[in-house]
Amino acid sequence: MNEFRLNDEMFAAMKAHRDAYVTANPKRCRTERTAERHWRERLTSAWLNDWSEQWGLLRTVRNTVGIQEAFDQFDTMRKANAAKEVTL
Repeated sequence: MNEFRLNDEMFAAMKAHRDAYVTANPKRCRTERTAERHWRERLTSAWLNDWSEQWGLLRTVRNTVGIQEAFDQFDTMRKANAAKEVTL
Protein backbone atom coordinates (compact mmCIF):
# COMPACT_ATOMS: atom_id res chain seq x y z
CA MET A 1 0.00 0.00 0.00
CA ASN A 2 1.22 3.47 -0.86
CA GLU A 3 1.68 5.68 2.19
CA PHE A 4 1.49 8.93 0.25
CA ARG A 5 -1.62 11.00 0.92
CA LEU A 6 -3.36 13.63 -1.15
CA ASN A 7 -2.76 17.12 0.15
CA ASP A 8 -5.34 19.91 -0.07
CA GLU A 9 -3.84 21.24 -3.31
CA MET A 10 -4.05 17.83 -5.00
CA PHE A 11 -7.62 17.35 -3.77
CA ALA A 12 -8.54 20.79 -5.13
CA ALA A 13 -7.01 19.93 -8.53
CA MET A 14 -9.03 16.71 -8.75
CA LYS A 15 -12.21 18.51 -7.64
CA ALA A 16 -11.66 21.30 -10.18
CA HIS A 17 -11.13 18.74 -12.95
CA ARG A 18 -14.32 16.93 -11.92
CA ASP A 19 -16.36 20.13 -11.74
CA ALA A 20 -15.09 21.26 -15.15
CA TYR A 21 -15.87 17.87 -16.68
CA VAL A 22 -19.41 17.79 -15.27
CA THR A 23 -20.07 21.36 -16.44
CA ALA A 24 -18.75 20.64 -19.94
CA ASN A 25 -20.71 17.38 -20.32
CA PRO A 26 -24.24 17.92 -18.98
CA LYS A 27 -25.80 15.21 -21.16
CA ARG A 28 -23.40 12.57 -19.88
CA CYS A 29 -23.69 13.76 -16.28
CA ARG A 30 -27.43 13.88 -15.65
CA THR A 31 -27.19 12.25 -12.23
CA GLU A 32 -24.49 12.30 -9.58
CA ARG A 33 -23.85 8.61 -10.14
CA THR A 34 -23.34 8.90 -13.91
CA ALA A 35 -21.31 12.08 -13.47
CA GLU A 36 -18.97 10.28 -11.08
CA ARG A 37 -18.59 7.26 -13.36
CA HIS A 38 -17.94 9.27 -16.52
CA TRP A 39 -15.51 11.62 -14.77
CA ARG A 40 -13.52 8.71 -13.33
CA GLU A 41 -13.37 7.07 -16.76
CA ARG A 42 -12.19 10.32 -18.35
CA LEU A 43 -9.50 11.04 -15.76
CA THR A 44 -8.30 7.44 -15.79
CA SER A 45 -8.00 7.58 -19.58
CA ALA A 46 -6.13 10.88 -19.32
CA TRP A 47 -3.72 9.36 -16.81
CA LEU A 48 -3.18 6.14 -18.75
CA ASN A 49 -2.79 7.83 -22.14
CA ASP A 50 -0.81 10.84 -20.88
CA TRP A 51 -3.26 13.39 -22.28
CA SER A 52 -2.39 17.04 -21.82
CA GLU A 53 -5.38 17.70 -19.52
CA GLN A 54 -3.65 15.73 -16.76
CA TRP A 55 -0.27 17.47 -17.00
CA GLY A 56 0.85 19.39 -13.97
CA LEU A 57 -0.59 18.66 -10.54
CA LEU A 58 -2.89 15.86 -11.72
CA ARG A 59 0.16 14.04 -13.11
CA THR A 60 1.85 14.41 -9.73
CA VAL A 61 -1.20 12.79 -8.12
CA ARG A 62 -1.00 9.85 -10.54
CA ASN A 63 2.75 9.39 -10.09
CA THR A 64 2.81 9.61 -6.30
CA VAL A 65 -0.49 8.18 -5.08
CA GLY A 66 -1.55 5.97 -7.96
CA ILE A 67 -4.81 5.89 -9.87
CA GLN A 68 -7.05 3.77 -7.64
CA GLU A 69 -5.64 5.15 -4.41
CA ALA A 70 -6.16 8.71 -5.69
CA PHE A 71 -9.86 8.05 -6.26
CA ASP A 72 -10.20 6.32 -2.87
CA GLN A 73 -8.54 9.21 -1.05
CA PHE A 74 -10.53 11.76 -3.05
CA ASP A 75 -13.78 10.09 -1.95
CA THR A 76 -12.64 10.02 1.68
CA MET A 77 -11.61 13.68 1.65
CA ARG A 78 -14.82 14.75 -0.11
CA LYS A 79 -16.96 12.95 2.50
CA ALA A 80 -14.93 14.51 5.32
CA ASN A 81 -15.35 17.99 3.81
CA ALA A 82 -19.09 17.44 3.38
CA ALA A 83 -19.37 16.36 7.03
CA LYS A 84 -17.53 19.52 8.13
CA GLU A 85 -19.94 21.69 6.14
CA VAL A 86 -22.94 20.01 7.76
CA THR A 87 -21.63 20.66 11.27
CA LEU A 88 -20.90 24.34 10.59
